[in-house]
Amino acid sequence: MEKIIIGTRASKLALVQTKIIADGLRQNGFEIDIKEITTTGDRIKTSLAESGGKALFVKELEEALLEKKIDLAVHSLKDVPGFLPKGLTIACTPKREDARDVVIVCGPTDVGAHGRVPLPMLPQGAKLGTSSPRRRIQLQRLRPDLEIVPMRGNVDTRLKKLEAGEFDAIVLAAAGLKRLGILESEGHCEDPEKKRRGRSNLMQTVLSGDRHALRARDDILNNFHSSQHIVHFEYLETFRFIPAIGQGTLALETRENDQALIRVLQKLFNDEETWIATEAERALLQAIGGDCHTPVGAYARVQGDEILLNAFLAGAKGEKFFSVQKKGKKSKAKELGKEAGEKLIRHLC
Repeated sequence: MEKIIIGTRASKLALVQTKIIADGLRQNGFEIDIKEITTTGDRIKTSLAESGGKALFVKELEEALLEKKIDLAVHSLKDVPGFLPKGLTIACTPKREDARDVVIVCGPTDVGAHGRVPLPMLPQGAKLGTSSPRRRIQLQRLRPDLEIVPMRGNVDTRLKKLEAGEFDAIVLAAAGLKRLGILESEGHCEDPEKKRRGRSNLMQTVLSGDRHALRARDDILNNFHSSQHIVHFEYLETFRFIPAIGQGTLALETRENDQALIRVLQKLFNDEETWIATEAERALLQAIGGDCHTPVGAYARVQGDEILLNAFLAGAKGEKFFSVQKKGKKSKAKELGKEAGEKLIRHLC
């Protein structure tokens, strides 16, 4: 195979993620074409939960695969439904980025050590933007007084809304901010001018010299004008704020019968620990029949020959909340995820 057509959404983050894969393939002698595809999820303005869920971000890409308009689709794994269309498969999962969520505050506020803004230090009744049922339920358990307000849009849109004062804080995935080079440290980011001049460690090591990533980062920061206040970040650690299933992971989806391409992708990009961990998480998703409407989170990590899985499942309004922790042999990751999902369903029902 000499030429590969890669399909991707047209957002800045999606293009940066796709170009990571494209560059790796080019370095191994493949000719690459990138086809930008606008998905239903990109077009709709209403809540994803009301319109069909995160699957709307992959639907048109999967159709293009089945119609042989593209050879490979690059997704954020957290957007991929538990069950794929017949004839398609996830060929591999590259090494997982930071799976944590991040609270972002722009403006004068009390801060903790190292410039962090602990969630408890947000003002009483603060308005926090997120449309994720998973985030909403967990935030309400940590801070029942917060006003959780729906929020749609790409990273740059959400940052603009924060700066405009529509929200006191927002929650985003750390992985996307790191891939874009916006998140610079474990505590805080300085003013945008400093961010324009600097480069994160991740950008230096993973996207070194990638003009597309740098341009995407600069486009976002040029439109984020809050130079009078420091932009504060706080990571929400996975043990107390469970991520979305697959969060921080890219999924490379192909046709099942494209075995030559699958072998190439697995050789160049697959990370065994990421594959095993997300296999357990997605087995849980399949067991509960979860989608964008479902407040569910799961995070697995490999520890030697074992795998540890933490997960929760809640009622639509958080009236019920059940968590589970399971540990087992990593060779039985799918079985462990399935058992955890079934246990959560039994408790919720």
